[in-house]
Amino acid sequence: MPDTIRVITLAKQGPAGPTGLTGPIGPLGSVDSVNEQTGVVVLDADDIPDASTSNKYTTSANITKLAGIEALAEVNPTPAKIKTDYESNADTNAFTDDAQNKLDTLFMHRTLPITTSTDPAVDAAVTTSIIDDNSGTVITTTTTGNTQTLQPPADMPLEKFFMVANDNASTDSVPVNGHDLPPGFFTQFLWDGDAWIDLVDADGVSYVSTATNLLTAGQNVIGVSDTSATRTITISTADITNIATIGRSITIKDESGGAEINTILIDTEGSETIDGALSISIIVNYGAVSLYSNGTGLFVI
Repeated sequence: MPDTIRVITLAKQGPAGPTGLTGPIGPLGSVDSVNEQTGVVVLDADDIPDASTSNKYTTSANITKLAGIEALAEVNPTPAKIKTDYESNADTNAFTDDAQNKLDTLFMHRTLPITTSTDPAVDAAVTTSIIDDNSGTVITTTTTGNTQTLQPPADMPLEKFFMVANDNASTDSVPVNGHDLPPGFFTQFLWDGDAWIDLVDADGVSYVSTATNLLTAGQNVIGVSDTSATRTITISTADITNIATIGRSITIKDESGGAEINTILIDTEGSETIDGALSISIIVNYGAVSLYSNGTGLFVI
């Protein structure tokens, strides 16, 4: 097809019309325009209207759509491909069918069952699988209770509560996460994503007799019963965080009545301060100090 179409002036039929070329219906008049253009007319694809043409090669709207498609884009990617691409992004975790089933179970039962254990071996009553499938364990001992150290849960990266109770009728205590759990007592732990925090602390008291130093491990009250020498109570970094998290306090008390001669030094495990100081001391017989935490430091009540 030539690039240029020239308009041929024709005569149209009519009584007063000029003579010119004669067609099947008589003399023809001039053509006024081609596709609304006059003079020397050059036609291209843009002169063909989109709305009234069904066989046009493409439209301006389609060209815009094509320009917006990314290079190497796939047509109808498979569900597996979509899943893989999504989970490759940061902060995206697969919500599996197994996780859905566990969520449904939690919703129906609200609390997980409590298991029982008689004379468990070391750590046997608080394994990861037991903690994942239960909300607590009741321990009965017929001999001296073996130490139990709670293992981290596998299916609960964030908050998880777990209770341990000593159901023994004798005098046997069960050491749990560094605390002696007397018969008839229970304690509850919170997994905060990194470590277990003791929320009840069994009897809540740890006595210091001959130990020169004590690093706290969740106690609410520390009674110093022997001041025949200077004693140091070091508040652990974990306790400083825990005290702030659950809104508890910790109290150190001179039970011996000898702190005027051999003081009780209260220190922190890290760089935390107590009322802005690196340490404080109990220097009065039967004196006591209670502390609360803002998460990064300790303050005297």
